[in-house]
Amino acid sequence: MMTRKVKEQMGTSLKKMARKMVRKMAIRRKAEIIPDMTTMMTSVITVHQMQVAMTFLQIPSKEKRKKLEDGESEEPAKPRALHRTHSIFMRSLPPFINKQEIVNLCKEYEGFVRVAFSLQDQHRFLRRCWVTFNRDVNIKDICWKLNKIRLRDSELNPVVNRDLTRRVRAVSGISQHASCARNDLRNIARLIVHLDAKWKLWENVKAKGEEEGGDKEVKENPWLKNISDYLVDETSAEEEELLGANGEKKTEESEKEEDSAAVAITRDDELIKVLDRLLYYLRIVHSVDYYNASEYFCEDEMPNRCGIVHARGPIPPNMLTKKNIDEFQKRFSQKLALILNFKEKLNEEEAKKLGPKDEKAEIEKFIASNTQELEKDKWLCPLSGKKFKGKEYIRKHIQNKHKDKIDAVRNEVKYFNNYLMDPRRPGPVENQQPQSGRGNQQGSGGPVQIAASPHYAMPMGRGPGGFPGGPTGRTQFASPQFQRPPNPYNGGRSYPPRRDQAATRHGGGGGGSDYRSRARIAYHDLDAPDADDLF
Repeated sequence: MMTRKVKEQMGTSLKKMARKMVRKMAIRRKAEIIPDMTTMMTSVITVHQMQVAMTFLQIPSKEKRKKLEDGESEEPAKPRALHRTHSIFMRSLPPFINKQEIVNLCKEYEGFVRVAFSLQDQHRFLRRCWVTFNRDVNIKDICWKLNKIRLRDSELNPVVNRDLTRRVRAVSGISQHASCARNDLRNIARLIVHLDAKWKLWENVKAKGEEEGGDKEVKENPWLKNISDYLVDETSAEEEELLGANGEKKTEESEKEEDSAAVAITRDDELIKVLDRLLYYLRIVHSVDYYNASEYFCEDEMPNRCGIVHARGPIPPNMLTKKNIDEFQKRFSQKLALILNFKEKLNEEEAKKLGPKDEKAEIEKFIASNTQELEKDKWLCPLSGKKFKGKEYIRKHIQNKHKDKIDAVRNEVKYFNNYLMDPRRPGPVENQQPQSGRGNQQGSGGPVQIAASPHYAMPMGRGPGGFPGGPTGRTQFASPQFQRPPNPYNGGRSYPPRRDQAATRHGGGGGGSDYRSRARIAYHDLDAPDADDLF
């Protein structure tokens, strides 16, 4: 039970608080204090009276009260564009700067959202970084402040990342043809089944359906329901057999006529509707841009989630031939080869061709390299600096005292073998000539050739710098129509070879020689007097 003195003290403090709040609101709104409020201030304030005071302080202004009395509703708040963000780009971060350090540095600024890192560069192990902020911040001010900061004695060099110019990019309109759309639907169905099984998306739904029983059991992805109606081809084989069309052998002239015949682009609206639904599922759920043949690995951390989408373009106005359509499908299937390669690991026969390492042999090499003979019956272990009478004593010493070094050798062997077994490991693009400097040019001419393995290719969605990109080595958000033209000269040169190198190359094989090896020709005027006649 509260005493009367305590109640009076509480009432006095509440009175003072209420007076201050009422004065502030009266000055701000220029409103008149109601007489009941003055009476309330002179008495001991109870809980009910405090609620009345708070209700008075929260009443709207005169203009808003007039609108509410007239029946007018307030203007609805405009929806906020959550996909619009600001971002800062750091081009090259050294490998000793981790992601958490960038997060701790940038979260001190208002509006910080997330940080995205790219994969490491294959040559210098540098990484790219994107720092995302809300749209309502002054991004240039934040970028200027970050320019003055050094992290571990290295400059960040931040710049403001521009907004995406074209979020929807068009591919050739030939993809709207019924045969191309049906082929795309087959590939997309295979992709969805594989990726759903890889990430185990529908296993929990299956288990839940089995527990509840009845019709709620889900056996597969509901987006793929009744898709087989659009995957099966139809042909009039019986009619062709009766007419004798299958018995006739096609000649080269007839095949050329079929290839050169004009074909009208036919669009199946029902098929396109099913295809678009699966394209949305593949792009949003699995971050796979099908028409760009790319998988964006770290898209959920990038400034623009689901930023770029490639879609079918308008139908070409000019007439196309069957050969044009076949060439388009062939080129597009080559682009999709890496995405549709579902092999997670090479088998032992394929790995043996690439030269894996043997764990026991590598450990023996390590022990042999750390066994030095100083003189007869005197051996040295460089790891500890101790001397022994025989090699077998050094072996026991390394196995007992330097187990961490042997474990490091085992881990290195496992790492190397796992790298070889990965079909999507980083490496040079297939059928691409490596760029070489002036010192690598041979006298015989022609570029240096590298035997490309069918599994030694650029990983899906990764560019040459390690960042997600297309299978042709482009970056993540590169467009397929903007590619660098092939180099017209050998060895990665951007200018013709020198005359001396050209003479060496085209001097006729073994019988040719450089012009510098010829004797110098002397020029003498026959009409000029001899040197003896002048004196």
